[in-house]
Amino acid sequence: MAAAALAAASLRSCRLPLTPGHGPLPIPAIEELYQEARALRDEIDVTRSRGSIATRAGVALADLVVRYNAPRAELERGGWCLCAPV
Repeated sequence: MAAAALAAASLRSCRLPLTPGHGPLPIPAIEELYQEARALRDEIDVTRSRGSIATRAGVALADLVVRYNAPRAELERGGWCLCAPV
């Protein structure tokens, strides 16, 4: 019974594509999107931990968040829940 509840909860955490034409992404595309999102998330975390509103390269934190949300949203549309929201 507990295993069934756990499985149901995990399935709800990731949505299946609901829009026609937004089927599963090929693995190379998923990997590329994840790497992009992960690198941006790391940069966001480092910038926040420094208490700054911009990276050392001068990129605004708000711009990083916008850039991070693009690959994250694409992964979510494909049914992958790999990156946490900012």
